[in-house]
Amino acid sequence: MPFEKKDVKLIVYQHLKNSDQTVSVYKDNTPSEDWISHFIKRHEVLSNRMCQNIKGTRAGINPEEVKKYFENLKTSLEGVPIGKILNYDETNLANDPGMKKFIFRRGMKYPERVINFSKISVMLSGIAEREMLPPYLVYKATNLWES
Repeated sequence: MPFEKKDVKLIVYQHLKNSDQTVSVYKDNTPSEDWISHFIKRHEVLSNRMCQNIKGTRAGINPEEVKKYFENLKTSLEGVPIGKILNYDETNLANDPGMKKFIFRRGMKYPERVINFSKISVMLSGIAEREMLPPYLVYKATNLWES
């Protein structure tokens, strides 16, 4: 679970409050943005990076499940002509594209945060013989206005 800078501020504030300490240079006993930036620089295992949003169900998949899926797929596709094989993918577009910075362990290859929200689903599919089918859009709304 990634932390934002404001989360670190609240943790420091809560720690100072629980230990009955007051730091005079902090406004309202809460560290400043500069303090947080310097804290991240002092601790080499931390970095402040952009992250991608992924759904909770996707975050729960482990490598063993992926391996099992491809073993089942290989068995299922035996003897099926290539023109009958379709690949289908769905991409969610949200109004929160994940352009926030979070604090992660330095060197983390794919920083992600789990968020279960999407507005539009774009579905794409193609036949194994290199033919693409038209995209299909799904809007989550009660009414879809032409404008």
